[in-house]
Amino acid sequence: MKDGASAKVHWGHAALDLGWKYVDLAGLSGGDHLVAALMARRDDINCAMIASGGVAI
Repeated sequence: MKDGASAKVHWGHAALDLGWKYVDLAGLSGGDHLVAALMARRDDINCAMIASGGVAI
């Protein structure tokens, strides 16, 4: 992962620990890596949408 990306994944993972049964995630541009990393680490993700800025071209 890029510098600082592992810290973002750590804090993103911690922020989702709010007691919800399932969560939905959306990642755009740079956030796509965060969503992908969280998908690999969590089993409570109901839906994940990943998009790149290139999709809008």
